[in-house]
Parts: sequence; structure tokens; C-alpha cells
Amino acid sequence: MKELQDSNYKDGVLIVARDSETNELVGTGGCMRILRRLQSVLLPHCVNVLSSIIITTPYSLIRRQDHVFDLGLVVSQSHWGQGVGRAMMERMIEEARSRGGRKISLDFNSDNSKAQRMYERLGFVQEGRMRNQLCVDGQYKDLVMMSLFLKK
Repeated sequence: MKELQDSNYKDGVLIVARDSETNELVGTGGCMRILRRLQSVLLPHCVNVLSSIIITTPYSLIRRQDHVFDLGLVVSQSHWGQGVGRAMMERMIEEARSRGGRKISLDFNSDNSKAQRMYERLGFVQEGRMRNQLCVDGQYKDLVMMSLFLKK
């Protein structure tokens, strides 16, 4: 039995999956408005360098992309194939929808065919592929980008 616990924030949700018998952490995930995350994490560190850009650009970018949520998740390998990832994905999709989201974007290593099949079953479509974008154990891998378009 797996339990999902979430922490709601103004612009997204973070989810933790635990084994209810052992309390072991088996997965984590998050879904946040894409540019709000950029604003809260990256921009404060750039204030001294890019102050004029920060003042003039981000607000309009944030407003134009406020309907887009960025999703990511990790499931412990020992719990692959047990529905943990799907349960977390379904919860994050509902959170994005309830917050007015119209699009959810994610990306992953092209070698992760199991994740890609799960995303496709949930309705995600491939929007792009960046060749040799990742370096894993000295090997270059493609980064696949997929999105889910939410209905009102």
C-alpha cells in the first residue's frame, strides 16, 4: 500500500509517496506554474546582474505563460511498476487543472521508455526532442519533451 502526501503552495504542489508499511520514501514529484518557478528560484539570484531585465521582462512572460505547469517526478527503482508514478501523476494533473492550468509540460531521458508509455497513456504528446542534451554516465542521451493539454 502506498500513501501520497502533498504540500500545497500558491503556485503548485509537491507530492511524496511513502510505503505505508515501512514509511519508506518511494517517490517524489512536483507540479508548478512554469515561470513562477523561474521567478521564485532563478531570478532572485540574478538581481545584481540582470536588474533591468528582471524589472521589465519576467512579469509579462509570467502572465503570458501562467496557464502552463511544469511537472517532474522520481520513483524509487524498487517501486517501479507498482502504480506509484501513475498515482502521483494523476494527483498532479488534477492539481494543475484545479489551479486553472491548460497545459502541463515535462521532459525525461529518452531511454526511459516505461515513463514515456505511462505519459502517453495519460494523454501526453511529444512536442520535441533535444539531441544529446543529457550526459548520463559518460553517454549522451536525448531529452524528450511532452505536454498534456487540459480541457476546461
